[in-house]
Amino acid sequence: MGIINWILDQVFRQRKSIDQQLMKEYLDESNTDTPTLKDRSETVWFIYLRLASGTNLKQCAENYGVSLEAVKAALIYTRRHPEYLKRFLGKRVSTRVSWRAIFI
Repeated sequence: MGIINWILDQVFRQRKSIDQQLMKEYLDESNTDTPTLKDRSETVWFIYLRLASGTNLKQCAENYGVSLEAVKAALIYTRRHPEYLKRFLGKRVSTRVSWRAIFI
């Protein structure tokens, strides 16, 4: 069982590193109240709302003329900072956006 835990630990560490790289590359977090996509005005919470309303990642990226990775970075941010969404949406934070979508 020890080797399985070690492998899972390595996978999660790598995933965390990839997530951090995506957020650093595609998000402007200089204004922590409303992080946006870099060089764009779309806020992270607006991207999240579009995804929660049923728009898939690819459609969202195409609609805003951004890369799929930028949309993934916004979704990763909301998953890592649920308090951010709660500020804008209140207690009713939707869980409809599939976390599995990140791995597309």
